[in-house]
Amino acid sequence: MKSIDHTRTHIDFFINAGINRFHIGVIPNDGDTKLKPRIHRDLSSAKILDPKFHSYLTARNHAGYNIYIRPSDEITDHNVIFLDDLLDDEAVSVLSDDYLSMPVRTSAAGGHQLWLVADQSMNPSWRHRVQTLLAKEFDADPNSTSGKKFGRLCGFRNMKPGRNKCWINASTASGQMLFGVTDYLKMDTSEATESTLSGLNRDAAGYDEARLITALEAIDPSDYEIWLRVGMALHSIGRRDLWDAWSSGSDKFDAAEQEKTWQSFTAGGVGGGTIFWLAEGAA
Repeated sequence: MKSIDHTRTHIDFFINAGINRFHIGVIPNDGDTKLKPRIHRDLSSAKILDPKFHSYLTARNHAGYNIYIRPSDEITDHNVIFLDDLLDDEAVSVLSDDYLSMPVRTSAAGGHQLWLVADQSMNPSWRHRVQTLLAKEFDADPNSTSGKKFGRLCGFRNMKPGRNKCWINASTASGQMLFGVTDYLKMDTSEATESTLSGLNRDAAGYDEARLITALEAIDPSDYEIWLRVGMALHSIGRRDLWDAWSSGSDKFDAAEQEKTWQSFTAGGVGGGTIFWLAEGAA
């Protein structure tokens, strides 16, 4: 694969998670006063993958700069979690084997960064709390949980001293589940998490109805597994009316089965943000 193909794999991961605007950091190593950092803000995926812009990034990389990426600050609420400096390969496997994720190898010695897709959109304070707990559990960098931290962009070299200019590429990830934010937070009883969880639950029913309807229009209700996941997502935010209206668009619609299945749903596991993620995947 060419370097731009590795970059495309990384960008496609974000797009499939519903993120399509980015900040790109062209940043020298700490202490290097000869090179000046530059942040390219709110770029589209098409801009990043444009051959001319990618060639510019490659030239900067060869000149000693590291190339980084993070979701644009214009996207305040999203469902992607970031963990930095995961040194334990087993920890990476535990997460990437179960959950939809992008583990990024950052050194020949085996260090990783990990992007993890959650089951619902989170505001910055929620993401910070979840990332803080995950960083503590999996021994990741506790100073990289604020949401402002850049991750290394695949398809470029790590120019940090001692890293031998190793290539930054994605490692294998087989997980397909979305990370359950609410259930994970419920396992922690600290005051900070209780406050975050309370805010998360209050906001769950506050998804904009027009956005929900638009997202549902992009999803096929005839697929049974999709039908179940949408039902669980809408159940989590108390929108039986939307599930009925959307489900009725399928030739397989059965009112009795609809009622029985709705009553079988329980709280937790899948959140309203799943609907937007499914809509992005169907586009």
